[in-house]
Amino acid sequence: MSYSEEPISVVEDLDPEPQDKRGGARPLLELVLGLLLLFGVIGFAGWQWIKQETQQSSYAQATDALIRQDWDSAYALFVQASGYRDADRQAENVQTRIDDRNRQYKLAVDYKQQGKWLASLVAIQKMSGIQTVYKDSAEIDREARDHVYSDAISGTVAMRQNANPTGLYYYGTQGWLWLPQSDAFSKIRGNGLGDWLVYDVPGDNWLKQPTPTPQAGSVGPDELVGRRLMAARMPDFTERKLLPFDPGIYGGYLWGQDGVWLFSFTSSNYFSAPVRYSYFTLSNGSLTYQSFSSPLAFTVTHDTSPDYAAIMDVDPNSDRYLLARWEGATGDGTATRDTNTSLYLAHAGSEPKLIYTLKGGSFVSAQLSEDGRYALLNTYVPLDQRTERQNVLLLDLQGNTPPRNLAQVLAQVEHGPMYNPIESSWLQATFLTDGPYAGKVLLAEYDVDHSQIRVLDIQSAGEPLVETVVQTGIKLRWTVFPGRDDLTLIAASEMTKQISPPAQSIRVITLAAGKPPTLTELSIDRQSYLEFAAIVDDYLVYTSSGYGPAPYTSRTVSTFPLAGLGSTDERPSVLYKNDLLADSYKDPSESDSYAFGSGLFAYIRDDDLHVRAYDGSADIVLKHNISYLYTARGLSWQVKQLR
Repeated sequence: MSYSEEPISVVEDLDPEPQDKRGGARPLLELVLGLLLLFGVIGFAGWQWIKQETQQSSYAQATDALIRQDWDSAYALFVQASGYRDADRQAENVQTRIDDRNRQYKLAVDYKQQGKWLASLVAIQKMSGIQTVYKDSAEIDREARDHVYSDAISGTVAMRQNANPTGLYYYGTQGWLWLPQSDAFSKIRGNGLGDWLVYDVPGDNWLKQPTPTPQAGSVGPDELVGRRLMAARMPDFTERKLLPFDPGIYGGYLWGQDGVWLFSFTSSNYFSAPVRYSYFTLSNGSLTYQSFSSPLAFTVTHDTSPDYAAIMDVDPNSDRYLLARWEGATGDGTATRDTNTSLYLAHAGSEPKLIYTLKGGSFVSAQLSEDGRYALLNTYVPLDQRTERQNVLLLDLQGNTPPRNLAQVLAQVEHGPMYNPIESSWLQATFLTDGPYAGKVLLAEYDVDHSQIRVLDIQSAGEPLVETVVQTGIKLRWTVFPGRDDLTLIAASEMTKQISPPAQSIRVITLAAGKPPTLTELSIDRQSYLEFAAIVDDYLVYTSSGYGPAPYTSRTVSTFPLAGLGSTDERPSVLYKNDLLADSYKDPSESDSYAFGSGLFAYIRDDDLHVRAYDGSADIVLKHNISYLYTARGLSWQVKQLR
């Protein structure tokens, strides 16, 4: 069989592919597109990886910035890390802190420019809690702190427990200065005026005992057994004197520019001998004077020849004192028509000089003027069982003028079981030592329904410089408190026989030269009484004490703006309140827990020194481990109770 080479059949492609006129270009395009896709995928993956690495790095750096409190960098880095973990939320939180920081910094700057240093310090410390250092915050903190220290505790002594050495420190223009030889148990002893401070230091063999054993004859605090007394002169304390006395046998100290008086009380009270009432009366015990410039000390002893003798007042700036002697008084100290009462002026270690004698009566009080030139003598002469004549006399101690009768009144007295010698004094007087009437005499005269207040010129017997009447049916006990150069402050609380007085008020009188007196009546809490008052930083501040939950008594510091003086029945703002054990009373003008600064109030709570504005607007912890404060600016010497 043979076969033909011709194809048996032909299959024709009815839809052939169009022929690529470019030849092999299509496969190349596909290759390029594939490569581009591949590189795109690789590039995106790389970009994602780089972004994640960048976010992670920015987040880590932002976290480090948080630790450093570099909020601005932290915010920028968290923004860079946006979308990574909680970076967005962290950025919001950081922005809030930045806003708070900026707000507090601006407040600190604004308050600084206004001279509101405590508010500036509060703001800059709040800012420092957010960011330790920001711009010039350290400089603002230092400047504000210096002003706050000066306004709050300049002229104040504090116990600094964590200082080296531990002891008493005085804050003045040089900052903190250690009181030489003071230790953790030292305190300022007594009070005084001028440049000196008297405090206790450890003796040669003194060891702190849990409960010191008092020595025979000891009348001072048990903690003083075995310790010594040091006198040092402010402000640098380079001049000092170790006093040759055992502080354990003395109960009080009073110093001035020249020396210190030391009192040993064996029996002393307001109603000793025929003395009705005196701010200072010593009828028994010893009185010693030690000059800061002499090694000699003089002890004052009573002459036992008269029936009674009592030291009526001492001059803190010298060794002079006033001595009263009685002859013909009854056994209970009552003055009669046969009583001769004499007043003497004496120097420690010298014979007393007679300056005044009263027949048929006795003394209420006697006091020396600040310059030592004059004395005020308050006397009474019994007329019958219920009436007596009371006088206030001005005595010229230089003998240039005879005694001058400043005031006289017929007082109605109530003898018997409820007899109160203080209430029986219808005339009270004192020398003014500050304000526009410094050196003048302030006189308060009580009548049945009012008190009359007068300011008298020592050099002239003319009309009173100031005269005002306070309507009251209750006897008021007036006291001159620290004022200002342009303002004298007088205040009184109601005198009552009740052990727990009812709700009452205090009366405040301010005296300015050339202006009528201003009378203000302020409410105080039930069962409380006025202790201390002062004018500081355009505010009247006062302390009152009252009964708290047994066995406590409470002490409250209140403030009232001077712009509100002249009001009636106002209630001041409470600045500070503390409950004390009833037997731990301390002089509010020389407290160991607070101090009235020239512009700020300082107080101790839980061994932290706090500073508070008098309007209560700001409060801050200024320093830790402070347990004691003493105002060395002589506030207590500006307190003059009318006697």
